[in-house]
Amino acid sequence: MRTEDPIQTDYSIQVVGVSKAYRLWRSPAARLKGPLLHRAGELLGGVAGRRMIQASSACFDDFQALEDVTMEVRPGESVGIIGRNGSGKSTLLQIIAGILQPSAGTARVTGRVAALLELGSGFNPEFTGRENVLLNAAILGLEGHEIEARYPDIVRFADIGTFIDHPVKTYSSGMVMRLAFAVQTAVDPDVLIVDEALAVGDIFFVQKCYERLHRFRERGGTLLFVSHDSSAVLELCDRALLLRQGRTAFWGSAREAVDIYDYERVQALEQSARQIPAGELHAAPPGRYQDLVERRFDPDLVKSLLSRCMSEASRDVADNDVVVPAFVRIFDEQGQARSSLVNGDWMYLLAGFHCRRDLDDPALGIKIRDRRGMVLYEASSHTLGEVLPPAASGTVWAAGFYLWLPFTPGEYSITVGLANGRRGENAYAEHLFYAHDQRRFEVLRRPGAPLWAGVCNALAQTVGGWDGGLHESPAPNSLGGEKRATGAAS
Repeated sequence: MRTEDPIQTDYSIQVVGVSKAYRLWRSPAARLKGPLLHRAGELLGGVAGRRMIQASSACFDDFQALEDVTMEVRPGESVGIIGRNGSGKSTLLQIIAGILQPSAGTARVTGRVAALLELGSGFNPEFTGRENVLLNAAILGLEGHEIEARYPDIVRFADIGTFIDHPVKTYSSGMVMRLAFAVQTAVDPDVLIVDEALAVGDIFFVQKCYERLHRFRERGGTLLFVSHDSSAVLELCDRALLLRQGRTAFWGSAREAVDIYDYERVQALEQSARQIPAGELHAAPPGRYQDLVERRFDPDLVKSLLSRCMSEASRDVADNDVVVPAFVRIFDEQGQARSSLVNGDWMYLLAGFHCRRDLDDPALGIKIRDRRGMVLYEASSHTLGEVLPPAASGTVWAAGFYLWLPFTPGEYSITVGLANGRRGENAYAEHLFYAHDQRRFEVLRRPGAPLWAGVCNALAQTVGGWDGGLHESPAPNSLGGEKRATGAAS
C-alpha cells in the first residue's frame, strides 16, 4: 500500500502490527464442505447453527505466517531482513510491496517502489526481453521519453546479447535475474526491495549488482534487503530485522542482528545429530599454522565412512561411461553427515565412482566455490603429492580429503573431478569425470571467536608494539592464545 500522507513522510517504510494468516484446507472436499457448513450455520442460527459453524472449523487449520511485526525505516536507510527458512521474510516483503494484503495491521510505503521478489515476477514469458523492459518501466511510472533514454543502459547492464529480442520463456534463470535487476534499479526508485535476487548469476554480474546497490545507497535510496548471506547484510545494511517463526526476534543494528542469527544457527546445529563437547563451540581456532599441518585424520573412521557410503551408493550405471559418480558426501570429525559446519571446523569430503575399466593411476580433484562463483580452494590428490591405489573394473573406487574450513560464513559448493595417469605437475593422461556443484554446504560463524572479514581466516596474530625507546608494551594475541610480542627490539 502506498501513501502520500504527510503524516508518514518521516518514514519511507512503516509497518505497524502486521500479521498474516493462511487458511490450510485439510482436503479438497473440506475446501467445499467448510464454507457451506459455516454459511448454513449463520443462516440457521441458534444452537444448531453454532454447532455447524464449529464443525466447519474442523475442515481447516490456520497457519500464522506473520504475527504483530512492526518496523519503521527512514529515507536513505538500508535494512536487512534475516531469519531461517519459513520465518516469514518473503511474506513480509510481499506485504510491503503491496502484493499481499495483511490479515491485520498496516504497511505503508512512500515514493516509487521497485521490488525484486520471486524470480521473473512481473515478466510476461511470451513477450520478448525488450517488450518486458518497456512494459515494466511503464508500470513503474516512467514516461515514454524516460524509458527511451534509459533503455540502452538497461540492455548494457543486463548483458544478455541478442536474447533481448527473444521471448523470456527461453531465458535461463540467470538471464531472467539479470534483466529484472537491470530494469528495477534503472528506474531510480525511492525504495528498492530485494529478496534473494543475487542468489543466481555469475560472479562478475553479482559484483556489478553490488556496485549498483552501493551507488543506490549513496544517492539516498531506501533499501530493504533479504538474504541468507550474513556478510552481505553487514556490508549493505545499517539495521536489520530478525524474524523467528513469523515474530520479531530482534530489531536494531545489523551487527547485533547477524550475531544473534548466526548464534542461533550454530545452536541449532549443536542440537542436531552432531553432539559438540562442552566448550568446543566457543574455542578459538588453532593459534599456529604448524598446529594445522600436523593435524591428522582418523583412518579407522574414514574406513567406516567409506564403507557406509559404498553400501548406500547408487547401482544405476550407464554402459557407455568409463566412470559414473556413486556418491559425494560431507562428514564432520565425529563422522556425522553434515550440510552445515562451523567456521574453523574440519570435515571429511568423500567421493566414490563406479569404474567400468581398470584405472592404474587415479587422481581425485576438488574445487570449493563461494556463492559468487569464486574458487576459494582447488587441489587434487596428485598436486598434494599423494598416490592413490588403483581402481579395478566393476568396483566402486572411493577416496576423499580431510579439510579445515577457514572460510567466512556463507554457502559453498563443491566441484569434483577424476583423472587417470599423471603427466607433469598438474597434468593427466585422461580426464574421466568433472562436474560442478556436486554438493553444497554452509559455513556458520563460530560464536565467541575473534571478528574478522574477508573470504578466509588468515590466522593473524597481533605483534608489537613498542614506543620510541623500543619498550615493549603488552599486545593481545588476536586468536586468544598466549600473549606475546616479537620484532626488532632485540
